[in-house]
Amino acid sequence: MHTIAFKAGENLEDVVTRPSSSRSMLTEYFEMNWRNPQAQKLLYREFPEHCRWIAGKKKWQKRRNNRSQIGRLVYAHPAEGERYYLRVLLSHVRGATSFDDLKTVNENRCTSFREACEHLGLIEHDKTLHDCMTEAATFQMPSTLRRLFATILVFCEATEIRQLWDKHLPSMCEDYSRNESNESVLERLVLRDIRDMLQSMGKDIKSYGLPDLVETDGSYDSEYREVTEERQITADTEHLDLFSSLNHEQLAGFNDIMDHVMNKKARYSLLMVQEELGRRTCTRHC
Repeated sequence: MHTIAFKAGENLEDVVTRPSSSRSMLTEYFEMNWRNPQAQKLLYREFPEHCRWIAGKKKWQKRRNNRSQIGRLVYAHPAEGERYYLRVLLSHVRGATSFDDLKTVNENRCTSFREACEHLGLIEHDKTLHDCMTEAATFQMPSTLRRLFATILVFCEATEIRQLWDKHLPSMCEDYSRNESNESVLERLVLRDIRDMLQSMGKDIKSYGLPDLVETDGSYDSEYREVTEERQITADTEHLDLFSSLNHEQLAGFNDIMDHVMNKKARYSLLMVQEELGRRTCTRHC
């Protein structure tokens, strides 16, 4: 499945039957491998180093200069199933001429991309999961990495979960480590997040052999989370400038209210604040 661009008002049946609608960077990569034996030596991600994509014509064209160009496959999540295993095959198989060719191993056509990966030995260990986490860490936020890790636990049948945890814990706690240096606390914070994600998917974190989550009374975690959230709040410059725009009566009201707050005098209720500001505004206009 690939994206098809069309203009508003175009007949969708015409768009679908248009010859160019069936062509994509991947299908044209297959076509190049079919026509050009030299192209069969390249992996799909290596293709942009030697050819450039002509979007208007939807075709690959051999580069005429030696300009360096780095290619990268579109990211795929392990939970996406066949799309993810297609990506694994494209990262390891050279010279494929069709989707069926990708699924053919030792002249036997497999029923799925996953089965082809299994026969090629690409997913018999956790290497692809490590690769997935490592690649995601280059452009994903730590919170997203934690969700990815939880998803891998539930859907990907990892065999060495503890090794996966030990290797990728530093990248999963980068946001927390900005304000916390205690490694045991960082581990607990990440475990807590993953536990909550697993619970939302109907799973128990105790089933996966991860480090024990030391339960506390919740006060520290709650306090830390609130402090972290408060530190991440940025004041809007427009709001800060409002103070300088107060007139004399509004400024007097503001100072009166802040005096009660800072000196812990009898608390102002919201109604009292509104009455105070209203009285001063009325005095000014009346």
